[in-house]
Amino acid sequence: MVGILKRSLPKRIWRRLGRHPVLVVATASTSIKIGRDGLRWQRGEIDGAEFRFRTGEHMGSMSGGLAGAAAGAAWGSFLPGLGTAIGAFAGGIVGEELGKRVGRLATEHAEISVREYLDSEDSHHSDEDNHP
Repeated sequence: MVGILKRSLPKRIWRRLGRHPVLVVATASTSIKIGRDGLRWQRGEIDGAEFRFRTGEHMGSMSGGLAGAAAGAAWGSFLPGLGTAIGAFAGGIVGEELGKRVGRLATEHAEISVREYLDSEDSHHSDEDNHP
């Protein structure tokens, strides 16, 4: 699998990814979670809306965790020694949880907006059909 990806991605992208292993691991972990939920959706264990909500949670969790870890590390760097590591760890945990919640809420709001838009389009088209 990695061999296929290495041939398809330019070398400069691999060099940049190599400098950010946390991002690579977070992306791989999120991909696995989304893939697992995709299988659950395919098997009928969850519906399409729940799959979308979970995908929003996973994306928010990854984004929030990375941002929280970076912010926590910066904040913790005021304490010499372990402050940076402790700050990154704590920031990552808080960021993941907040990101998960924000991701789910954003997905739920998007779902509602799309439904409302589609409903308004349907009613608009049915009005056109009723008037010659």
